[in-house]
Amino acid sequence: MVTKIFNTLNSDKPKIAPEELEDDPEFLQAEVANNATLVNMEPADGEWSSFPEIHKKTKEILIAKGYANLFPIQQHSFYPVYTREDLIARDLTGSGKTFAFGLPTVEYLRRHKLLGTRKVQAIILAPTRELALQVTAEMTKLKHYENEFKIVTVYGGVNIDEQIRQLRQGVDIFVGTTGRVLDHIERGNIDFSGLKSLILDEADQMLKLGFKEDVDRILKTIRDVVPPQALQICLFSATIPSWVK
Repeated sequence: MVTKIFNTLNSDKPKIAPEELEDDPEFLQAEVANNATLVNMEPADGEWSSFPEIHKKTKEILIAKGYANLFPIQQHSFYPVYTREDLIARDLTGSGKTFAFGLPTVEYLRRHKLLGTRKVQAIILAPTRELALQVTAEMTKLKHYENEFKIVTVYGGVNIDEQIRQLRQGVDIFVGTTGRVLDHIERGNIDFSGLKSLILDEADQMLKLGFKEDVDRILKTIRDVVPPQALQICLFSATIPSWVK
């Protein structure tokens, strides 16, 4: 699989320095060091007609909600995510990163009839409760009908019993903060055997807040049941991580 780094237009072009990965999470070392390319985000055609893989009904729903076209980060990320490449994408906060991974992920699962199986197909990790809820709200907009797929969102600071009940009823897309996700893993509440994609939203914040060890533990759990070649890993961030120069 190919890892691509997207940089915002007119900013400095980063280069990978593999020897500087020692202090970063294991998955970054494994997935990035030997196979990364840089793509600078040039203006592209964001018209819906340029993306035939997006279902007609999805386009109708989003256009009705005011999405006239895709933003640059969404344009450039769509095919790498849709074709299940590993990806590191960098753009400013508010640039539409949630749809940049959410839209192609859902469209891939929909095309391959994997939605509605109630087995975890994608897990999205977020650094905060607020961001996890925001991701869920955006992903919900992609449903063609109410019960097409189930999203379960977990985070700390609330009673865990309701989250356990929802997970036991099955889940297609799992969104959560790292600490609460680990809590459910340790309780045996999550089956990752059908997992296709691991997505880290605002990955820079996750590392700055000290969640490196949590992410490593989550990845190790997933690796125990999902072969490396079967798992897509995507990182979305507002700033370039420290190991990119």
